[in-house]
Amino acid sequence: MFHQSQTASQSSVYSNPIIAQSAVPCRQQSITPADVILPHQQLLGCMPVLSDETKAELSANAFMVDGDCFDIVDNWSIWKPMFRGCERHGLYNTDLLTRIMDAPLRSNAQAVMLSTMALAVEGQLHTIIEEFSNTIHQTALENNLALNETLKAYQASNFAYDISFESSINSQYGSYESKGLNMIDGSGLSVIDINLSEHPLALRQLTHALIYTLSVTGLFNWSGELIEVVLGAAGNETADKIKSHLNSYDLSVVGTNIDNMSQEEFAVFLRDEYADFYDEITDDDPDFDWSYYQLQDALNYNLSFDENNPYIKFVDFSDVPASINAINDVLIGFERDSDPIAALPFFTVLQGVITTFKTLLGTHNNNVFEVNSDEYLPQTRIVSVDIENDSQLLECLSSRLCEAGESAAFTIDLSEEHAIDTLKNVVLSQIMIGYLAS
Repeated sequence: MFHQSQTASQSSVYSNPIIAQSAVPCRQQSITPADVILPHQQLLGCMPVLSDETKAELSANAFMVDGDCFDIVDNWSIWKPMFRGCERHGLYNTDLLTRIMDAPLRSNAQAVMLSTMALAVEGQLHTIIEEFSNTIHQTALENNLALNETLKAYQASNFAYDISFESSINSQYGSYESKGLNMIDGSGLSVIDINLSEHPLALRQLTHALIYTLSVTGLFNWSGELIEVVLGAAGNETADKIKSHLNSYDLSVVGTNIDNMSQEEFAVFLRDEYADFYDEITDDDPDFDWSYYQLQDALNYNLSFDENNPYIKFVDFSDVPASINAINDVLIGFERDSDPIAALPFFTVLQGVITTFKTLLGTHNNNVFEVNSDEYLPQTRIVSVDIENDSQLLECLSSRLCEAGESAAFTIDLSEEHAIDTLKNVVLSQIMIGYLAS
């Protein structure tokens, strides 16, 4: 009886083709209630019916940015100072900033608005710098300064830095540590040569102090820093040891022998003839291995080119206005005492540069910048006051930058109160170098 009832039931099920299609396989039979619609049946050959809210959400998700620079969620550290800077310095319409913040997070619409904002801010900064550059040249003209047109063009295209919003890693080696608004070396190593050889010693030394001061706000290095730039802190320490142990005659003897002896012969010579200096040099390198090459490189450089400069002490990295005033006081003293130096044409140039710089210098804060590359940005810009002496180290520096295969960069933090003034100071200092070199 049970068997007959089961057979009848099976016959009833399979007689209905719709129910048969819905059957779920069991061990010996397929039984599915006729009123059950399985999920795979809903999707087979048709889309399920979606609510309007679900459709809108799916559409929005299809255009979401994820991990991109314009993903404000993942890159808030980039956009936060941009928003604050735009508001603080009036770089972008506040209503548009509000619209960006109110847009759905990670939406395509928000990403487009962020991209538009970045380009607009970059353009605003370029306009500010261009207008300020014109002001600098006009003020310099009023202070009896003239700039060589060829040098002016070189400065604008090679010595000046680029300001650009980087939305992606910009080097095949991945040199940039982060994206965002950057000040970038766009042309590799750039050098400006200022020939001071015809001027009196006091005027040369005072100009060295002025260039060193300008380097603080101009983000460049000069001849006096070249040993450390190229050979590093260890090379700079070696140079200090040389200057403290060897006089000019000793320098000549040691320099000649290191060029004409093997490393082993030179080690014996130095240990026998200059025992104290040898002990000092090999203190951290008993085998006289790397210290030999450091010494060789340092001896190829004229370490006494700015020896005993009484004006270098005026340079105070924490107080540029005070440094400039101290240098200016020396010029005033030359003029007051009717020193022959005051009658030289270059004396007038120094006066004009200092007056222009003091007039236009804004509040400076290097905290606006953050190192954003393996190479240090100011080391790509060198002001040489003795190009013949600097040439070998400059070649080494150029080779190093080429081998690195990257541009140097600083990230710009626009949220800083004095960010715009600091950017202007960089431009002012670099242009003043041009007037000194003309």
